[in-house]
Amino acid sequence: ARLQRDAALHAQAAAVAQAEAAREAERLAGAQTDLASFLLADLSRGRTQQEMSDQLERAVTVVREQYRGDVPLRGQLLFELGERQRGLSNFARANALFDESEPLLRQSANVPTLARLLCLRARDAVFDGTAPRAHALLAEAETLLAASDRPVVRPIRAACRLEAAAVTAEGTI
Repeated sequence: ARLQRDAALHAQAAAVAQAEAAREAERLAGAQTDLASFLLADLSRGRTQQEMSDQLERAVTVVREQYRGDVPLRGQLLFELGERQRGLSNFARANALFDESEPLLRQSANVPTLARLLCLRARDAVFDGTAPRAHALLAEAETLLAASDRPVVRPIRAACRLEAAAVTAEGTI
């Protein structure tokens, strides 16, 4: 009877954890949808890179205000906006957003996104001539990912391995 009760309690705890993870994923998806709607609201062909960058800056302001008290979402969304700035080749602005998001990601224990950030920074570090820092960042990302059993880390681990290959290749050139 005791074993059955322990098994039932364990199953209940697992169900509660899964439900919480689903609620968190739903909150993140809603915030990402809102952000995408905001960014796409007035996009049209022919917009300049500066206009797109300005739109991203307005989104940063909205994220800071709307998610002021929600550290996990604010960290995630600021990181994603940094990735978009990076896509526009606004590396200084992207790095500023990454700098802002990193402590939030660490505080909220957002392992997948933090690992993505560390892997991006590793590649930047090797280009800046600091290969030891790049290897340390990759090692930290791998440690974080190895400790997580969440399925979402698999593609991030693969992306980090690609970044590690790039770091190794750049370090030998």
